Amino acid sequence: MYDNCPSIEEKGNLTADIYNFLSSNFNVSVLGLIKQIPAESCGAIHQNNPLSKSGLYWIGTDSEVQQQICHFE
Repeated sequence: MYDNCPSIEEKGNLTADIYNFLSSNFNVSVLGLIKQIPAESCGAIHQNNPLSKSGLYWIGTDSEVQQQICHFE
């Protein structure tokens, strides 16, 4: 019934593929916007996109990710 569902590994690769596609084709930064692509810090988000707005972002490592408010103004 679920034979066509992607595996956990395939989902991780798909997330990376989406990130690479958006960032290279549309100059869109999704770093920290979704749990699957957390930023290491608020500073990393701002460095990656200086026009980032203050707000709630996903921060952490692969083993521990949590939402955090980042202030950029």
